[in-house]
Amino acid sequence: MISRPEFLKFVTDRLGPFQGFETSTLYYMAIYDRFYPKKWFASWNWASFFWGLLGVEVVWMLYRRMYLYAVFYMIGLFGIILALVVGVGAFMKTPPTMLTMESMIPLLDVLKHCRWALQMATALVFGVWGNALYFSNIQRLFSKGDRGSQGGTNLFISLLALILLLVGPILLLKVMYPSLYGQFHGSFV
Repeated sequence: MISRPEFLKFVTDRLGPFQGFETSTLYYMAIYDRFYPKKWFASWNWASFFWGLLGVEVVWMLYRRMYLYAVFYMIGLFGIILALVVGVGAFMKTPPTMLTMESMIPLLDVLKHCRWALQMATALVFGVWGNALYFSNIQRLFSKGDRGSQGGTNLFISLLALILLLVGPILLLKVMYPSLYGQFHGSFV
């Protein structure tokens, strides 16, 4: 179990631009007082909700230094996307290696229509369970004997991830499908 002083030391931003008690430190202390020692609890976290609404909830996890959870989350998303591609290939009786951008248009149309619903569902899940995820991460670190070296926030890594998430798909499109990139690029210029 994490004592209140240990938890305060953990959530206090020592390395970020604020260095000390900020609004989020007080916010997490109030949640600690209300919900600790419950393992999973429902409470609202606006930051994780908005990052989830934007579709980059992993940025919030990285900002809160939940590196292991962020990696597992990205692996899970990659697995879901891979399963969709393989599933579409099986449905269309086309091996995944033979799928082209043109053959995936039906899947892309379905995803385009479902995107907002899926994004809202993800945002709501992160909004309701974001605090519980953060507390679970803290408990995991403390059970390993890590007494605060991962506390606070990491603005640099979260901004780097945000830039990669914004620029990465464009670069991937440019490398994998230059003709399609040319069509999109021409519409932006």
